[in-house]
Amino acid sequence: MVLDGPNIASQSSKITAPQSVLTMAQIICYNTTIRRRKGSTATFHTTKRELPLPIYIGLLLHAKTQKQVHIEKIHDLGLSVSYDRVLQISTDIGNSVCDKFEKD
Repeated sequence: MVLDGPNIASQSSKITAPQSVLTMAQIICYNTTIRRRKGSTATFHTTKRELPLPIYIGLLLHAKTQKQVHIEKIHDLGLSVSYDRVLQISTDIGNSVCDKFEKD
């Protein structure tokens, strides 16, 4: 509806949504907050609401640039997880690979 406007014919059909619509939906869900305290300007994202796109963008940027500044700028725009979360995810992946290796 954001891209095409209120069009009942396209909304009631069984046509799958284009990738741009799915991307926007994930970003909107990621940036939604339950309640914001009065006077608070900080936005906190919980791991329960992390969708694949913000994680992918953060990990991709980290893999390509390894620059904290770039990841934090994209995070401030609400498009990616924070640099600290990227490092946490990377550590979790590494630990799970090591655990799997020890089990095998």
